[in-house]
Amino acid sequence: MLLQERADEALEASRLALATAPDHPYALLLCSAAQSATGDRRSALATIEAALHVAPDAPILHFQLGSLLHEDDRPAEALASFATARSLDPQDADIPVGIAGALLDLRRNEEASAAIADALTLDPNHAGAHRLRGMLALRTGTSQDALDSTREAVRLNPTNAGVREDLTVAMKARNPVYRALWRYSDWLAGQSDLVRTGFLFIPFILYRVLRAVGGEAAWVNVAAVLMISVLAVSWLTEPLMNVLILASRFGRGLLPIGTKRATMAFLAVMLVAITCAVAGLVTDLDDLLLLALGSLAWSATVGGIPQVPAHRQRVVAIIAGVAGALIVTTMGLALAGAAASGPLSLVVLFGGLASLWGIAALTR
Repeated sequence: MLLQERADEALEASRLALATAPDHPYALLLCSAAQSATGDRRSALATIEAALHVAPDAPILHFQLGSLLHEDDRPAEALASFATARSLDPQDADIPVGIAGALLDLRRNEEASAAIADALTLDPNHAGAHRLRGMLALRTGTSQDALDSTREAVRLNPTNAGVREDLTVAMKARNPVYRALWRYSDWLAGQSDLVRTGFLFIPFILYRVLRAVGGEAAWVNVAAVLMISVLAVSWLTEPLMNVLILASRFGRGLLPIGTKRATMAFLAVMLVAITCAVAGLVTDLDDLLLLALGSLAWSATVGGIPQVPAHRQRVVAIIAGVAGALIVTTMGLALAGAAASGPLSLVVLFGGLASLWGIAALTR
């Protein structure tokens, strides 16, 4: 049932089994896995700890505990559980794969590489090991190595959505700009919450410093334009690369349905932004130029929805939908010469900028 993603049914079945044998370690294991699949990680941890109390020498239970701790963003504790599992069963290839995943999160890349090699020695066709080798190559190797490893992972496990998504990342990483931005994001993800939050405000702080030092000098304006351009590239690279993947016959099938929808919405908003920019230049209406900038910011927000945690994507999508309606309304008012188009263009612009920082905060 769990393999068929019928988590609720699996949970009910495990509870029926536990009603008959409440201390059966493998019934507890299945119950823990089902609880985790339904999102109840706290109960899953409690259940697997109860199983370990009954059968402390069962390697699969230590492996499950490590997996749950890893999912709970506790890689150091997960590593200790995986190590215990490995000492009890050195022939299970799943265990060094778990160790490698925890080591990658701890930024211990050389040790992670050794653990991946151990896993592939035990099972050369382990899809998880090839997947992690691809992710490690993205961090420290070449884009071709990453692509080769993730392609092999997809060949071995073609129905796994996570593996297919990793392949799209590896395909996009052939672009040097995307690869540099991915590595920057990966590096930032390993920093403390304080550091990551601080990086969100660096552009604002830098702009204020430039203004304080240079005033209205031309070089300050040039620096501000360059800074905005860098930010625009960092925000638009992911959705633009998704457009290229979507246009590829092979890559189109790899993108999850949510990413496809976000990419199509991104293209729609981008088209509106271009239309506003062209109309603004032709008609010399500043409101349309402001609206073009705001629409550009909102297009990046829409394109970034797949990177937002799943439980918040719907809220962000609704907000973006409201913004889209406001953009279209404001464009109509601007073309009609209505005075309200000016304030509304500013609302769209500042709302778009705020949404970008919101997306950055949600995905950090």
